[in-house]
Formats: sequence, structure tokens, C-alpha cells
Amino acid sequence: MTGRQGLSAAVLAELELSLTKHELLKIKISADNSEQKQQIIEKIIEFSQAHLVQVIGNVLVIYRAFDEPKIILGRR
Repeated sequence: MTGRQGLSAAVLAELELSLTKHELLKIKISADNSEQKQQIIEKIIEFSQAHLVQVIGNVLVIYRAFDEPKIILGRR
């Protein structure tokens, strides 16, 4: 969960730690407006090098595969 102050170093460190254990993450974003929310989403995607799966309300879902993926996405 991000705080109203945005993405602190502690939040980014926890994000990186969580992505070493889980391929798929749900992140709740606290933002004052949609522009701030979009900026936070873009920063998370850029920092984590993850793929955006979906955004529903204030919940963001991202996916970053392990070196040996445990989740196999469907063919396109």
C-alpha cells in the first residue's frame, strides 16, 4: 500500500522484496486525484520493470516473471 506521501524509499524497497517472492502483486494506491494516481502507477512500473495487468479503482495489479516463471500466461 502506498501512502499519501507517494512512493518513499521504504515502499520501493518493500516492492522489490515482494517481487523476489511473488510474481503477481496487488498494490493499493492512496492518491488525492487521478493524475497523482497515474504518476504513482507509472513510477511503480518503471521501478519494478513489471507488466501492468490491470487497475481497478485504487488497486493496481502487476506481474514480473521469475527467471523460471511459475505462472505461465496464455499464448497470444
